[in-house]
Amino acid sequence: MTTGPRSATSRMAALFGVFTGTAVLLFIGTFPPRIVDAFHDFPWWTAWVVATETLCALALLTAGLTGRPRLQRGAARALAGSYCFSSAWMLAIRGLGHGTEADVVWHEAYPSIIVIGLVPFLRTRMVLLLAGALFTVVGLLAVDDPGRGVVVNILHMYGLGGFSVAVAYAILGIATLSDEESERTRERISIASVAEAEQMERERVDGLIHDAVMSTLLAAAGVGSEPRVVASAENALAELDALRFPRGDDQLVPVEDFVHSLRSGLHFIDPGLAVTTSITEAPVEPILPVSVVRDLTAAAAEALRNSVIHARGHRRSATVSYRDDAGGPLTPGVVVVVEDDGPGYDSRTVPPHRMGTRASIVGRMDAIPGAGATIETAPGAGVRVSLTWTTP
Repeated sequence: MTTGPRSATSRMAALFGVFTGTAVLLFIGTFPPRIVDAFHDFPWWTAWVVATETLCALALLTAGLTGRPRLQRGAARALAGSYCFSSAWMLAIRGLGHGTEADVVWHEAYPSIIVIGLVPFLRTRMVLLLAGALFTVVGLLAVDDPGRGVVVNILHMYGLGGFSVAVAYAILGIATLSDEESERTRERISIASVAEAEQMERERVDGLIHDAVMSTLLAAAGVGSEPRVVASAENALAELDALRFPRGDDQLVPVEDFVHSLRSGLHFIDPGLAVTTSITEAPVEPILPVSVVRDLTAAAAEALRNSVIHARGHRRSATVSYRDDAGGPLTPGVVVVVEDDGPGYDSRTVPPHRMGTRASIVGRMDAIPGAGATIETAPGAGVRVSLTWTTP
């Protein structure tokens, strides 16, 4: 049984405490004249019942309202014990079928309520045994004529009380099923989250292999060990090491530092690239996480690398700006644009296994909270890649 602090079962158990405590107090408070009559006939018994059961009911009510299961469990057991003792005591005093019915009828009216208070805290077998004993004793107390109707009276008590207890178990069972379904849902969400994280990590590795490793290998195959190829290889190894031993992703850097990092990364691919900046409105304090700086720079570098390969001989440029309304009113952020006037292409014809834009640009940006990428292109119209990141 799930009994966590916010589970449906624990909330229902608390409601049982509130119900039982309130009901007992109402029964005792509804029959003051009969309690006075009982006090005249059975002073010690009446004083015991009113004192102990009132205190237990108050403790049970308080525990249910304040969500204190230990206190509620103790109060429910104490109330049941007091009720069992007082019922057996009265049976010993009166005997079967002796005494007036009016003097203690108020005490014989709520045995099932006492049992309901125990339902969340005792094993079913114990609850049923206690219920059977209570219903039997109270049924014997309620007999007017010992010679007739004893069995019928006890069966009547079992019927009414048993139905109430069965309803309580049904309600508690529904709460338990709700908790079990919630737990299964959380497990499914957890599994889906792990799978999504694994997929994102695979895409990140795919993008790194495509951007750094494959481009270095292709360059080495074409021009050999030139200084730029060596530097590219060292950069690829550094990125692989960073992938294996990530650190500092939660640190923040200023926009100006990001611009320097981006310009260095782009000039590494195209030394003659014109990079225009517009960050005069950017705050001086750090706002960009290191992970965002890394992924924005990598995505922009891939866009430029594609332009160098597919738009050779054409003009290309890059701009980076800070806008107070990058993602809408009062949502500041960074915008990076890499564009060329090359031949362009039809994005619908790109095979799904090509990772240049899918994994290295769009996929990488989609994995960043608050980031996005758009690619505008058409045959003969060049390519414009826009990367945006807005502060959370």
